[in-house]
Amino acid sequence: MVGDFTVAPALSIQPAVLFATQGWTYEGEPFEVTVGLNYIQVPVHLQYKINIGGPKLLIQAGPFLGYGLGGKFETNHSVTNFKMGRYEYDFIARDFGLSGGVGLQFGHIQIGAGYLLGIENISNRTNWRQKNTALSFALTYLF
Repeated sequence: MVGDFTVAPALSIQPAVLFATQGWTYEGEPFEVTVGLNYIQVPVHLQYKINIGGPKLLIQAGPFLGYGLGGKFETNHSVTNFKMGRYEYDFIARDFGLSGGVGLQFGHIQIGAGYLLGIENISNRTNWRQKNTALSFALTYLF
């Protein structure tokens, strides 16, 4: 769900509520581990729209808040589904950071790509720091 609120002729604020999946794979001896984390994210972007003779070029950036719902921890031998915040899986639910991207707008349709840079350490371990980073792709219809 995305909103688009014009604040100046070429400038808008675009808040959204998104479901996002992020994760990674570690491949080493003697095992492999794959972790997938599911989040509800709320980015609030300041979006600049440049008319390029037909479509508009979009440039956007802003903060995001995220709340981890759960995920999947997979090894060579087992698969475990879990909820965020349970200490044995070492991930806290809270996440925040900065995100931005570029795209094109054709009438009511926007397509774009972006990058998310987490600032929050999502690890429960005292000797381990882990932050989310992600590439994103979006297709949006504005009503």
